[in-house]
Amino acid sequence: MLKKVIISAFAMCMIYAITTEQPANAAEPPNSLAAEVAELRSLASTITPQISNLHAREIATEFLGGTAISSQFLSDSNPPMFAVEMQTEDGAKYTLYVDAISATVAKMTIDAPPQVVPQAAPQAAPQPAPQAPPQPAAQETTFIWPVPGHYRISSGYGNRRNPFTGGTEFHRGIDIPAPTGTAVVAARSGWVTLSRWNGSGGYMVVISHGDGFISRYAHNSVLLVSAGQWVNQGDTIAQVGSTGMSTGPHLHFDMTLNGQHVSPLEQLGR
Repeated sequence: MLKKVIISAFAMCMIYAITTEQPANAAEPPNSLAAEVAELRSLASTITPQISNLHAREIATEFLGGTAISSQFLSDSNPPMFAVEMQTEDGAKYTLYVDAISATVAKMTIDAPPQVVPQAAPQAAPQPAPQAPPQPAAQETTFIWPVPGHYRISSGYGNRRNPFTGGTEFHRGIDIPAPTGTAVVAARSGWVTLSRWNGSGGYMVVISHGDGFISRYAHNSVLLVSAGQWVNQGDTIAQVGSTGMSTGPHLHFDMTLNGQHVSPLEQLGR
């Protein structure tokens, strides 16, 4: 009797093993990570261009300044992107590629360089009445260094390699690196003719010195003067930053004489 029970139990175990054994060629479980990536790519390809185009234009405008001319959704790129054509106030045209997933600018190309147009010296702001405008204690004949204590020049006046496009361009000023928040002073007394966001130059101050010279201070983080205001040589007018088209905190300083760019180092007295 015991022998029959043992044989029956063994037979049942064999039957169970046979019925529960997986076929050798059974399909393996799908790779969950690959499935998620495929799903994300599928979702990315369904981005609605009409809605995302507007967002891409806003991102490009905030990054570069200027005006968005057109935008196009590039569904075949990986990751999917928007190509946004931009134009800045100096006439330059750029294409910014905005990542449709991370909502950031992935790369930028320059389509047309800035238009170098000789400009007449801007008219001085009207003098406040009834008092005459303040005048310097002594009429300065030289410009002082605009970032006291920081005398290194990272990019000089003349031809250079554009840090964004890699091409050769004429750099119309000098770049003075300094920590964000460092004081920027007026290199010479004069009228502030511009103090606002100015496209690729970021937050910029422009001062007319009344004798054909104009000095410009770009990429600031904070502006401390207003258009129409008189400033004396050495007055703090802004703080160093990295706004506009900038690779790091520094002051871009340039000047013109009767509408033509000149080397700032020829006028600066350290």
